Amino acid sequence: MNKSKKFILHLFLIIFIFSLVNMNLSQEINKEKTIQEEVKTKKPQQNKKDSTPQKEDKSVKTEITATQKSQQKYFNDLYKMLSDSQRNIDRAIGILSLVATFTCGLVALFAIGIMIASLTGLLSYRRWSEIRKNIEEDAKYIKEIRQRLDEEFNNIRKEVDKIRLPFLPEETTKEFKEKLNEFSRKLEFFEFLGLSLKSQDYINRGWDLIYKDNLEFAIKAFDKALGLDPDNSQAWFGKGYVLAEDERNKESLEAYEKAIELKPDYAASWNNKGIILKRLERFEEALKTYEKAIELKPDYAASWNNKGIVLKRLERFEEALKAYEKAIELKPDDAGLWNNKCIVLGILGNFDEAFKVCEKTIELDPKYASAWYNKACLHSLKKDKKNALLDLSKAVNLDEKHKKEAKEDKDFKEYWDDGEFKKITS
Repeated sequence: MNKSKKFILHLFLIIFIFSLVNMNLSQEINKEKTIQEEVKTKKPQQNKKDSTPQKEDKSVKTEITATQKSQQKYFNDLYKMLSDSQRNIDRAIGILSLVATFTCGLVALFAIGIMIASLTGLLSYRRWSEIRKNIEEDAKYIKEIRQRLDEEFNNIRKEVDKIRLPFLPEETTKEFKEKLNEFSRKLEFFEFLGLSLKSQDYINRGWDLIYKDNLEFAIKAFDKALGLDPDNSQAWFGKGYVLAEDERNKESLEAYEKAIELKPDYAASWNNKGIILKRLERFEEALKTYEKAIELKPDYAASWNNKGIVLKRLERFEEALKAYEKAIELKPDDAGLWNNKCIVLGILGNFDEAFKVCEKTIELDPKYASAWYNKACLHSLKKDKKNALLDLSKAVNLDEKHKKEAKEDKDFKEYWDDGEFKKITS
């Protein structure tokens, strides 16, 4: 806009200067015409005098004739000079007229351009006014849709909250997983629309991804949750769980400790911290964390079972047996708890009871490979080769890891060189 104003001012200044020059030249031309007319007027008068007959002698006549010639030559030169000046002035006036005409043309074009621009601007203004009106109407419509979506999303949140359980795989129902899956799918859509999401929304997505075994995106979901709420203990707990599943034990331990710092009365955080400490072979520390979890939640079967595992590693077998029995009392349908009790009973040499416990384990879960393996060990210790190799074969068929385990297990030392044993474990 400033450049246009400057251009217009410069253009009018040029036109003003040309006008002044044109006026001065016109005045000069008028002066020259006046002089020329005077000269022309004088010249005939002079010729008229000269044509008057006079009686003079030859000497006088000769002198007058020379004067007349001199005057005639002077006026001729003056006339020629004025004629040349007239032609130059006429040429200059022509050039100036051409420049003035060209300048006027430019001014006219510029004026037309301004008119067109003004008209275009007016049309554009009307057009953009209509567009703006349409945008405002669309924005209002979109706002109404977003309000309805917010209401729908809040209803889904409430449904998930109603059935929420502690976030541990063994304590999560099928119904909860299905609701969580539905929530996670809709969350992606709502996130795309730019709806305001909460930390808990990303925590729910993280657990849905854990159940789908997508650990990489699960940890990103928990990080988003922590970005919205750095002091959310559930987000730290979920992150610790994912890191543990990814065997990043030290990072997992840090996450669980942060979760405990923010919410020290959450038994699951203490339980999972104990699992990591056990992996790091810090058994005494692990035992204390399990005991803390049990203190907070006495009916926590998982913590009683984990306590039994650590006590077994510390070779405190009688205490381990009691811990397993307490876990079975709280969760009698868990085949894993019965299997752990079977192992301790075998170590304590109580083979008859151990057999019964192994049978109970297999009854609860016929495909529990470890239970078949433990039963095979008991048969081997009782010198029952036939049943020992039969149960070992079933264990190996269910899980081939028991091939290597049997080759190094002293319970089968007597059969290491046996052909049938080698055939099963090869």
